[in-house]
Amino acid sequence: MLYFGWKAKFSSIALGNCGKSGWRFCLRQRQWNALLIDVILLGSATAARLWQQPGSRFGHIRNLWLCCTSVLICKGVNAVLTRSPKGPDALLSGAAEVQAAQSRIDQMFRQFVAMAFIFMLPLSGLAEASDQEDVRRKIGYGLMFSNDLLGDGKDRWRTGSLTSSRLYGQARQGQAPGGFGELLELRIQGQILAPSNLRVADPTDRPWAGALTVELNSHMQRGAAEIALGAGLAILGPQTQLDEMQGWLHDLVGAPQPSTAVLNAQVGNSFRPLVSAEVGREFALSGQAALRPFVEARAGDETYLRTGVDFTYGQLSQGFLVRESVTGQRYRTMKGEATGLTLTAGADITYVSKSVFLPEASGYSLEHNRHRARLGLRWQGQRASAFYGLSYLGKEFSSQSEGQLTGSLQVQLRF
Repeated sequence: MLYFGWKAKFSSIALGNCGKSGWRFCLRQRQWNALLIDVILLGSATAARLWQQPGSRFGHIRNLWLCCTSVLICKGVNAVLTRSPKGPDALLSGAAEVQAAQSRIDQMFRQFVAMAFIFMLPLSGLAEASDQEDVRRKIGYGLMFSNDLLGDGKDRWRTGSLTSSRLYGQARQGQAPGGFGELLELRIQGQILAPSNLRVADPTDRPWAGALTVELNSHMQRGAAEIALGAGLAILGPQTQLDEMQGWLHDLVGAPQPSTAVLNAQVGNSFRPLVSAEVGREFALSGQAALRPFVEARAGDETYLRTGVDFTYGQLSQGFLVRESVTGQRYRTMKGEATGLTLTAGADITYVSKSVFLPEASGYSLEHNRHRARLGLRWQGQRASAFYGLSYLGKEFSSQSEGQLTGSLQVQLRF
């Protein structure tokens, strides 16, 4: 319903901007676009449902296949919709003028469809519909939104990210099982990094960059050690169309949009396989306080080794938590037993050897030692929960003048 509502909205806007002479061309072009999207949507959903059989022995392969398919479909939709129209419609008088007037709306429409595929298709296509305890099914979900608008409000550097996690296992538990692959997390993240000035290109500031990341992580607990091992793919550059997404959002709220010069200097298209690992252990200090030191490593889009600590005071049974990579805040993916307020804090130090977001070949000098610090407050009710966190992110490159503050938000409702 959300998809068809947005489609109708954009179609009406497009027709409203056509003028009397070109409305037929606009209508036909929107109909072709809508037809292509509907065919791909219905075909993908049908294929996912037909393949989704309870008790299948190929659940891991099916889940990974659907995840990759969502990304490929996204790229296919963008490729189809960015082609020039062919046939008699392209010969109508005034077609070039109408296309120029519609270009911005078309970009908004394509970007919405692309993001919908990436973030929504795995949600509908990967859930297991079985009541048997020995069959893997979806047992948890979490969504974390981070943006410097919720922090220092300066719209720069690590300016925004959206991270979505879906957990698949055999039963809801307060902790991870002991075996590898028994509890899987499908994580999808969109991230935007930008220079401090979006209008004027500055060679001493970081380049604009957009990244979409798909990861599959296995969570397990061996003794008192909490372990997460994962692998995935980072999609970088203009092919993500996150530059168009930021331009549309900034236009919506009246904020400055990235200039052509800034976007022309952005990090280029590439695909980067990645692997990650985290090991942590929680130590109870009292009935309401706990300390959790951890070690984390990652290679791919960024290569680093990190060590840090998280502190919790309040309700310790918060549910199953996973770490958001940009800020280090931990967000909930399964409901905890206790209700009330919980205060969280943490800090870490990182040695970074390489970052695709700051290519040394382009003259950028990495700050190899990075520092982060964070505070958060989580409220848990019977049918709703909320979290707000504030994170300090230290300097990442030598010419960066200072660190930044970014805020994180998570809201969960149960119906």
